[in-house]
Amino acid sequence: PESPVLLESGVRTTEDGETLVIDDLRLRQAPWVRIDGSAEFALGSETGLRRMVLKLAPADLGQLHQRYLAPVLVSPLLGALAMDGRVSGELRQTGSAAPRVQVRLDDVDILDNTDAARFSVEGLSGAIALGVPGAAGELSWRSASVFRFGIGGAVLALRFGDREVALAIPATIPLLDGSLDIDEFSVGWREPSPDVSFDAVLVPVSM
Repeated sequence: PESPVLLESGVRTTEDGETLVIDDLRLRQAPWVRIDGSAEFALGSETGLRRMVLKLAPADLGQLHQRYLAPVLVSPLLGALAMDGRVSGELRQTGSAAPRVQVRLDDVDILDNTDAARFSVEGLSGAIALGVPGAAGELSWRSASVFRFGIGGAVLALRFGDREVALAIPATIPLLDGSLDIDEFSVGWREPSPDVSFDAVLVPVSM
């Protein structure tokens, strides 16, 4: 039988009646999801969220994708993915400011299950920090492929801005018996389209 969803929290208002406080928020669906958090909402003349913190304990990414993401994904590409590994994370929101999201991946495998086998990645690990200016992160993987074209393992050191992620130091990604040497890479989320900067050299591979 399907495991029930359990939601518990303490709810109170401050003595002046101006703030609704949610303490010790706990959301559980064993054994897949464990989320803890807290929040405050203004109740005075200007109502709205003051702060919120949600923490996802290490969870099975394959089960999260299968149970919660795949059924609602309308993209055939995303819906056809198979995932394995562990993920944890934290979301912090203060007022109307952009949320700060931190995600930790641990030995994640992602495979496109379509006949085209568009891409795959094995052993993806690292930390991502979105909306956290000045934060440092890292992504690494053991192997990957694009349309069955093999890509070797690599480590990318990253730095994060308010709406930007960039390569912190040059990186090398093995391709067959050559490599892609990346000096600069960054993506900024701008309107109306992302701002991408890329500077790399392809070291020739034997054919």
